[in-house]
Amino acid sequence: MRAPQRYVDWINQHLGFNPRAQKNSDALSDFIVDDLCVASSSIERLVRSEELAPLKNASVSTSVTVRNVDLVFYEKHLLPKLSVRVSVEHKTLMTAHGKARKNRYGDIIAYCNHMHNHRRDCVVGATVVINTSPII
Repeated sequence: MRAPQRYVDWINQHLGFNPRAQKNSDALSDFIVDDLCVASSSIERLVRSEELAPLKNASVSTSVTVRNVDLVFYEKHLLPKLSVRVSVEHKTLMTAHGKARKNRYGDIIAYCNHMHNHRRDCVVGATVVINTSPII
């Protein structure tokens, strides 16, 4: 899996980035799509044939609410209803804010619940990027 190192390299090329900016999430999503296609010939085949389509910043509905998700793979043949088979949410932790760990953990749990309410058999994943610096 090359996404973690590719994302670190991308961040280092875009110093001063805002961790909540959409272009950062989009870059990480692109790297993850690439890795999933390399790691799984089934995913690569489904994406290439457009049976399974990646979508960044997707509005995913349940009967109760709509939530924006960083990356989803949805089944094109079920459109216009968006039916998500795989989803990935990105979270960032800045080490200066210890209480953020519990908040991001709660965010991930809420996201997982939302996705499983959307579709019970959805494969739900998350990335957690932790900003650290070496002790000098």
